[in-house]
Amino acid sequence: MKKLLLLIGLLTLTLAFNGCSDSTSATEESDITDGASDVTGGSEDADVSDDAEDSEDTDNSEEENDSTDNDNSEDEDNSEDTDNSEDKDDPEDTETSSLEDIIGKIYEQTGLEFPMLMNQPLTKENQAYMLGADTFDFIQGVASEPMMTSQAHSLVLFTVEDGVDIDAIMTDIKANVDGRKWICVGVDPENIVVDCVGNTIILIMDDRSDALHAAFVEIMG
Repeated sequence: MKKLLLLIGLLTLTLAFNGCSDSTSATEESDITDGASDVTGGSEDADVSDDAEDSEDTDNSEEENDSTDNDNSEDEDNSEDTDNSEDKDDPEDTETSSLEDIIGKIYEQTGLEFPMLMNQPLTKENQAYMLGADTFDFIQGVASEPMMTSQAHSLVLFTVEDGVDIDAIMTDIKANVDGRKWICVGVDPENIVVDCVGNTIILIMDDRSDALHAAFVEIMG
């Protein structure tokens, strides 16, 4: 009987010990599972944070690219505006250049030699000296005369508005221009020519004015 009771006691202790071991194992397994879950959660949080940072970097990069594109576009527009502004020549400068070209062609057409000449704009200040009269208006003009005033030569080319009395202007010039305005030299009245083609009027004072006049008519014809 005592042996039976002893066996029953041992069996009870054994079962109690196994129960405690199972509980401890379960607790440890639960702790391990919770730790793994925490690690997984932390990894997921890190991934989310990385994704957010990548998204922000991408947005910032796109904004910088857009800003750069806008700046480049504005620079190109400004460059085009500047180029267009430079391409628009001043009409007065263009006409003056055209008159100078005509004078150059007149000299070339004659095949004659001339002293060293200088072109200068015709202005209201020098109009009376160059043309002998300043009672009329003109659009643009160029005067070609020797650099040395001891040589008698003058060729003046200028334009006038539509509707003006060109014949009256030419008569005024012919009657008043000074053929002896240079030092010790001059041009005889018969070698002073005033003519026009359209609205372009020419004054020639030179001993070879016939050749210069003929070249002017041919070039403007």
